[in-house]
Amino acid sequence: MRKIRAGAAVAALVVALAAAVLELWRPEALAPETPAPRPIVSSRVRLEPVPPAVPAPVEHADAATPVQRSGSARPGKDSSLEENDLRALEDAALQQIDVGPLLRAAGIDAAALQARPDGNDILRHVAADELLTRSMMRDLFAGTIYPYGYPRDRALDDARSAANRMVAALSVEARIQLLETALRDGSSAEPEPSFYGAESGQTFAEGDRGDNPPE
Repeated sequence: MRKIRAGAAVAALVVALAAAVLELWRPEALAPETPAPRPIVSSRVRLEPVPPAVPAPVEHADAATPVQRSGSARPGKDSSLEENDLRALEDAALQQIDVGPLLRAAGIDAAALQARPDGNDILRHVAADELLTRSMMRDLFAGTIYPYGYPRDRALDDARSAANRMVAALSVEARIQLLETALRDGSSAEPEPSFYGAESGQTFAEGDRGDNPPE
């Protein structure tokens, strides 16, 4: 079992999870605007968050069994059918994501949460958020190789913060489509960044982090 990172990694997880829980407990509260993620730049590599575009479905031989939906998601679709679709997808996400460590890291009593009338709804929502966050982090890492010596925790924290903001901004329609893709992909493991080797010449220095990369 992967150890939970201390310090900034745990703090980022606590903030993201607390926001998801509070949103469901207090639906009337409006989330404050969050500034766009700041690009990460090394002396040789430009690292920028990927916009939350809906990826095309990818078929895998070992893909998870597709979730049965009540109908195709589309603008103007009956809201109750859309909610049923989302509930089914979030149920499937809860089967893939172990929310126990997430709740413990955020200081939330899982037993007390499950005892609430809306406890299962919150657990499903948290699991779906985490599945989407990991999927978006994986997309962010897919086109990026970090310089040798770049702090791994910083790469993970920056990618998670960017992914959290994108997940929070999703419409119900986009959330349904991205959950379908993430579940079909079947990968729920925590993503890992890639780094250049020590002999590559791609070496990170603290002063390289800035808004404008050298030409």
